[in-house]
Amino acid sequence: RVSGAATLAAKVSLFDLDLETPEGAHAAVERLHETARLLCSRVADSRDLGHQPHFVACVDEAMAAALWQISGPALAAITQSGNSAGVSGP
Repeated sequence: RVSGAATLAAKVSLFDLDLETPEGAHAAVERLHETARLLCSRVADSRDLGHQPHFVACVDEAMAAALWQISGPALAAITQSGNSAGVSGP
């Protein structure tokens, strides 16, 4: 994280999902990833020549923080297998 960088936060409701199932866990990861992309796009500086790598790093950091806060066997299986809704992509 860059010193002095803007910080945003959002609540993502997962209440309606069963994180114990692969379907529910995948839906949770998709919601989290969509929110991470939205927030990171809001703090991005499009004039920065390193915009894309910084955006990807922002999304990765946001996803790691969000996934750390939730748990479940299906969610762990999705994140460990690399099928986490394209966490590294914009």
